Amino acid sequence: MTEAASLHSVWLLAAPEEESRLSAEVETLSRRFGTPRYRPHATLAGDLPIDAAGLASRIGAIAAEHPALTLPVAAVETGAAYFRAFYVRLAATDALTALHAAVRTAAGADPAHPFLPHVSLAYGVPPGPARDVAQAGMQAGWAGRPIRFDRIAVVRSADTIPIAQWTVLQAWRLSAPN
Repeated sequence: MTEAASLHSVWLLAAPEEESRLSAEVETLSRRFGTPRYRPHATLAGDLPIDAAGLASRIGAIAAEHPALTLPVAAVETGAAYFRAFYVRLAATDALTALHAAVRTAAGADPAHPFLPHVSLAYGVPPGPARDVAQAGMQAGWAGRPIRFDRIAVVRSADTIPIAQWTVLQAWRLSAPN
């Protein structure tokens, strides 16, 4: 499959110091639970059947129109979905909701699609006491803590693409004044 025909996603990336902290959590949980390692991110739109170049031109324009976002962590949560097995849920601010809608509109997707803003820290962690203990242990360190997101990226990623093959194709700074 060529890059043009592949599925793509649009990610929100944390500022470098925040990304380092999130990456350390992904690494810790990966060692603890034997889960995949990946670059932490907040997905704004995923599994988009659109060519990378067309999507990139639209997302670059959106980046210039939106400021960096500082989003508080609402809670550390777990769930049954593979890609939301262990995550920090982000506050759904007006600015984040507007960015989500702009990205989905630019990609030709429904801007009203349900949105649960979050950064996954581990994929595929099964329910059980070990997961519950890890979640409780992380709650105090993350709940209410702000995470600054300063970049948006077009990524070759989808549920059907192996995690090890996910690739950031292009990223832009969110650059509108606050």
